[in-house]
Formats: sequence, C-alpha cells, structure tokens
Amino acid sequence: MLGKEKYRVMKRIKKVVLIGFLLLVCIVALFLWKGEEFLIISSPAVPSTVDAVVVLAGALDEDMARVEAGVAIFEEKKAHFLILPCRHKGTTWSGMKKMYKIKTTLPDSQVQFGEMKHDSRLRDRTLGGTYMDAKDTIQMMLGNGLRTAVIISSDYHMRRARLAFECVRGDLPLQFYYKPVYNDFTRSSPWWSDRQLISKVLLEYKKLIGAFFLYR
Repeated sequence: MLGKEKYRVMKRIKKVVLIGFLLLVCIVALFLWKGEEFLIISSPAVPSTVDAVVVLAGALDEDMARVEAGVAIFEEKKAHFLILPCRHKGTTWSGMKKMYKIKTTLPDSQVQFGEMKHDSRLRDRTLGGTYMDAKDTIQMMLGNGLRTAVIISSDYHMRRARLAFECVRGDLPLQFYYKPVYNDFTRSSPWWSDRQLISKVLLEYKKLIGAFFLYR
C-alpha cells in the first residue's frame, strides 16, 4: 500500500512539473510572437486637427526621428503647437532645427519647451522620466488652454507613455492620441533576431512593470 501511495505521489509531481514546463513553453512562445507588438500603442482614430503635438524626448538618434514626426504633423496643419517636454534648460527651437537639420515653417512662438525637473515621488529617474514627461506636458497644456494632443514616441515606448499620460490626466478634461515612430532597428523579422531590439524590449518591460506600480 505504501509503495502504491508513493507511486501516486510521484506521478502527481511529474504531472505538475510537466504542466508547469508546458505552461512556461507557452509563455515563452507567446512572448517571442507578440512581445514587441504588445508594447506598441497607436490610436485608431485621430481628429483632423488637435491643439498640440507632443514629442517625448529620447536617445539622440530616436529623438531626431520623433521630432521630425511631430514637425510633419504640424506641416500638414493638423496641430497648432509643438510641445517638447522635459528638455535641458537653454534648449531652443532654432538650435534643435540646426542640430537635426529640420526644415520647417514652424515658428518659435508655437513651440513650447518644458524643463527637466526633480520630483521626490519618483526615486528612480529611469522609471520616472516618462511620468515627468506627462506631468510637464499637462501643466503646459492647462497653462495655455489646450485640450487635445497627439503623443509621439518610439513604438516600443508607447504603452508606458499611455500609462503615464492617463494616470497623470486623471479626471482632467484632456484628450490624448498616440502615434508611434518606427525606428530602423524595429523592422527586424522576427523581432527577437535583433540583439539591439531584444535589449530594448526587455528593458522596456522592466520599466513598464515598475511604472505600473509607481505611476498610480
């Protein structure tokens, strides 16, 4: 009897281990299939015009592509202001145009800069930067009577950007739309075949998990 009971216990353990292994395989397969895609948020319906286009700051190569995407929306006369939150003090529009070699009719008077600030709520700046982008943007929008905006950032950053803006907005009468910028490195197929992209995606998931608890 004791031998049979031991056999049944071992059989149950093997079954649990097998189920756990298969579940892990399924999770890994799902991540490899949809891991990058899950991070990308894009608003399906954007109005013909909005009050502002907001370009979130990023690494130099990505920032250039983001700013160009924001300027393109303005040039199509779909936005009235360009908002660049959390930029270094002393940054000017003429300086950015020269640095990024941007040709545009967008005047300085329609560009709003936000300065990088410290918020004691956010102990980790790595997790808090996007939250500060949202806070900075919303303060500028309220100060200028703006109510609608298109938020631009790199594709893999969009889900965390939306989380930040929606959390900071709360019950304020503001409406945000989201437009991802697809950088060259995100065009690999499959996405996990690109080492650079794997690094960015894994780091973004780490930040997204932290942001889920920090922003609320």
